[in-house]
Amino acid sequence: MPKGLKSIIQSTFIGIIKFPNEALYFLHILLFFFIGLQTSAAQQKEIEIVPISLEISKLGSYNILCIVDNYKVYVPVIEFFELLKIKNKHTSNFEEISGFIIQEENNYNLNSLTNEIYFEGKTTAIAPDDIKITGEAVYLEASNFGPIFGLQLNFNYRKMSLGLKTNLKLPFIRSLEREQIYKKLGITAPTISADTLIPGHLRINEGAIMDWAVTSTQISERKSRYTATLGIGAGVLGGETQLNLYYNNQSPVEFSHQSFRWRYVNNSARSLKEVVFGRITPSTISSVFNPIYGASLSSSPSIRRTMFGTYKIQDKTEPDWLVELYVNDNLLDYQRADKNGAYSFDIPLIYGNSKITFVFIGPWGEERTQEKRINIPYDFIPKGTLEYTMHGGKVLDDGDNYVFKGQFFYGLGNRITIGAGLEYLSEGNEGKPIPFTTSSVRLGSNLLFSAARYFGVLSQFSLNVNMPLNAQLQIDYNAYERDQKAVLHSVLQKQKVVLQLPLKINKFSSLHRFTFAKLKLPQYDVANLDWHTSLFLYGVNANFSTTAILRDSEQISLYSNLSMQLQHLPEIAIIPELKYEHNSQTIRSVKLAVEKRIINLGAARLFYERDLASNQNYLGFSARFNVNHLQFSVSERHSKKYFSTTQAASGSILYHTKSDRIQFNNMHSMGQGVLTLLPFLDLNANGVQDKKEPLLHGLKYSLDGGHRKRKNRNGSISLLNLVPYKRYLLRVNPGSFDQIAWVIKDPVIAIDVVPNQNQQIYIPVSVMGEIEGHINNPTTKSGKLIGGIPITIHDVHGKLVATIISENDGYFGYFGLLPGQYELRIDKTYIKNLGMAPKVSVLPFQIKGSADGDFLDGFNFELLPIANIP
Repeated sequence: MPKGLKSIIQSTFIGIIKFPNEALYFLHILLFFFIGLQTSAAQQKEIEIVPISLEISKLGSYNILCIVDNYKVYVPVIEFFELLKIKNKHTSNFEEISGFIIQEENNYNLNSLTNEIYFEGKTTAIAPDDIKITGEAVYLEASNFGPIFGLQLNFNYRKMSLGLKTNLKLPFIRSLEREQIYKKLGITAPTISADTLIPGHLRINEGAIMDWAVTSTQISERKSRYTATLGIGAGVLGGETQLNLYYNNQSPVEFSHQSFRWRYVNNSARSLKEVVFGRITPSTISSVFNPIYGASLSSSPSIRRTMFGTYKIQDKTEPDWLVELYVNDNLLDYQRADKNGAYSFDIPLIYGNSKITFVFIGPWGEERTQEKRINIPYDFIPKGTLEYTMHGGKVLDDGDNYVFKGQFFYGLGNRITIGAGLEYLSEGNEGKPIPFTTSSVRLGSNLLFSAARYFGVLSQFSLNVNMPLNAQLQIDYNAYERDQKAVLHSVLQKQKVVLQLPLKINKFSSLHRFTFAKLKLPQYDVANLDWHTSLFLYGVNANFSTTAILRDSEQISLYSNLSMQLQHLPEIAIIPELKYEHNSQTIRSVKLAVEKRIINLGAARLFYERDLASNQNYLGFSARFNVNHLQFSVSERHSKKYFSTTQAASGSILYHTKSDRIQFNNMHSMGQGVLTLLPFLDLNANGVQDKKEPLLHGLKYSLDGGHRKRKNRNGSISLLNLVPYKRYLLRVNPGSFDQIAWVIKDPVIAIDVVPNQNQQIYIPVSVMGEIEGHINNPTTKSGKLIGGIPITIHDVHGKLVATIISENDGYFGYFGLLPGQYELRIDKTYIKNLGMAPKVSVLPFQIKGSADGDFLDGFNFELLPIANIP
């Protein structure tokens, strides 16, 4: 280093050291102030509040003022949440923002002082630079919304846009989806129509459904019993055909144990909606204990009618069990029982005498079935409507017995329906026909009254009252003629009163049911009084019932049952039971059961019972396994001198002829509808799945009706136990897949479900292409033209596909092109009015089909003043 320069540096350094401290401090302050001022100015120059286009799942765009800093975007939390209709409140200085998302228990809290966000029981630390507070808002860096709240925001700096993707069912997004459907269909009413309709046709070449079940029972010192059932359902001659076969090794094969039925349904017809040949169920008032084969004709629709109210059925099962309601083998509704095991169904009044089947499904995969016939004695139909039903056939007994029943119903008013008919059983009621009349009346919105008169046999009425506090009162009364010969029993009167009262206070809930039933016989009267109470509190369910049996007002029997279910242990339930007899003041029996769930397979149960009356001990075990292909169960019961064991297996087989697909199901499927959803990547946009177009996993959908769902390994989804002849509305979520280029063109599909067929519903997922370009004007300083220039896209046939408008800097772009040949055309007339003309007015291009979609850019229209165009 030169000596002169070295001496200058040394002298300067010594001078600074010897400089007075006050002056040195003053220089430091000036230096730091200058640097801070420069840094602040630089930051103010980089940070700006600008309008950002928020695009929500292709459903719409909304402007929102955000902070853009060094290619990052900061979103105003309050404005963003209010746009999405997310509950929020904040302190006056914006230090805290709190609220909940969708449900109140999903609460959150954003604390800008501690830089922490609490949501769904988890606290997340935020980088200090990711939160910015102004005098009017709190801003959060966009990348934090996805991992914390499930609101994924993708920022496009060049387009100044934010894309929102989420799997949350936000009310705002739901309303947007509905609005888009309404707008697309050109309707304003709050109903959703379908983009496409898939009609149902019953054909023998479409496939079939087969149900099967086998049972084996071994009892000590007895012959083993084996039973097998096989049901086959298919479409024959445009109708539904069912064949049921039964075998029991301890009885000969008899024709009466087998059944056959052909059924044709056309609910759109006026005078004849249903025809049945084969085994029929006319629901006679006369006692008939054997099957009936013949024909039925009806003008009543086969599916539920709900326009005139419902009949409420209330009962109880195990807490939190799923309950399915089948009416005449058709799945009508389903719901989950409450903490007391209580459930209720509103059955449409159209159903009169019906076979009601309840299927109870436990939280661990257990399943129980209860079948019974329930007489819903009132049948309302629209005012001025006449409907009829006729049955006729041969009773399969040892005699020459025939049955005929015809009836009609007429809607006398919106609240009154009357009916009449005739029943004839050739070897019943001494060969005399039985004329009858019926009537149903709605008195207000909470009272239903019905009555029927079977001349010479029976008079009956029923009253149902819905009372405050969700209480329900039901009164039934039947009076039989003393010398009637149609109903083979000696009962003269039946009386029944049921009062149900549910109560719920905070975490405590209970259900009380009082039942009084009385039978009047020729020699004496028998009455039954029952009080049942179910309580639930802190995970403990207790059931207490007391039953008294009286004969001519004298007590015969009085006993109580107490059972509890303790489920504090994970996957394990402990169920003690006790039976006490009040007459002898002794405990008759005690029982203890332990249930253990076998994850994803089923459940096992071990029980011990002590019968003090007979001085017997019983030990038992049962297990049930559910897999995709079948159900299998085994049970054993032991005592000192008794042993029994049972093994059972059941399932169904679904076959589709055209696709040659065979599916196995562990549930009963015959007589019901089955849909298989097949989402596939439609690379060539022809709407048909070709060989190289794969099925896709992850389809999200909703169906307007109860059903079972099963996801298949290949990506398809089977929807089981559907009501036949019903039109379902299938809504496919357009955002089911993560690929932004994948689009479902028709997300709302109407499907006419048919029985005994596995209908294949192909859902094409199109791959969309995107183009980008600019409009240039070399005569200007920037080389770009002002925005607002119309550009059109046409397909290979010249059909207009889309119209786009260039932005302020001349940029234009469009997303949503199917694979194919297209042309970009600029509006020459519009440009001519500006005194300009394009060098080239048409730009051809091709969108290629690929899994990731096609992206083309570099499209440029160069505009020059008209005078410069050669």
